[in-house]
This record gives sequence, structure tokens and C-alpha cells, in this order.
Amino acid sequence: MTKKFVMNNVATAAVALMTLFSANSAIAQTTQDNMPKYEAPAKNYDDKKLLQFTIAMDDIAQLRQKYEDKFNDVENADEAQALQEEAQGEMLNAIEAAGLSATEYTSIAQQAQQDEALRKKILNMSNAD
Repeated sequence: MTKKFVMNNVATAAVALMTLFSANSAIAQTTQDNMPKYEAPAKNYDDKKLLQFTIAMDDIAQLRQKYEDKFNDVENADEAQALQEEAQGEMLNAIEAAGLSATEYTSIAQQAQQDEALRKKILNMSNAD
């Protein structure tokens, strides 16, 4: 297996990992007005849930950086897979340590992507830490 092929697999695994729990980028993105989008019923989250979300989001951002750096040193697809599983486990632990389930975290992230007011509130709470 050539190093180029291995690095492509590693890069693919890294991208898959980074997109799995990338709430930070989902919150920072804005949708284009001319694109059709699904509007899920808005759920109101209290400040406690949003604070838990921001804690998890910040922890995941740190983990993403940590694992991005580690992915640079991976030499084969098996190592990349193991590292991806390790990172996913740590990210799930960070979400649960903040007091949320993975489902709640994902739900808030998805709603924040669609709801500008919620997105701004989360970003303000995160910056207030």
C-alpha cells in the first residue's frame, strides 16, 4: 500500500470523524435563503440545557483539535479507524459529562443551525465562559 493511498484513507477517516460531532461548524454556518430546507418543529430549550450544550460544544472543539493533530501522525487505515473510534468515545463522554444525551446534543445543534436566534444565544453563552 502506498503512503499516498494510506494518507487518503486517513484523510477520509479524519473528515468522517470531524463531521460526526461538528456542532461548532454547524452553528457557525448559515443556510442559503434560496435553498429549500426542512423546518422541524422548534423546541424550546431552557438556559440550563443550552449551558450544558455549550460546555459539551467547547469540550468537543478541544477534542477535535487534539485528534486532528493525532490524525497527522497516523500511517495506516487501521490506526485511523482505531483513532476515530477513540475520538468518538471521548466526544460522547464529553456530551454525557455535560449532562446531555447524544440525541439531545444533536437535536440542539440541528435546531441552532436553522434558528439564528438560538445560534446567537448559544454563541453568546459560549463566549461568556
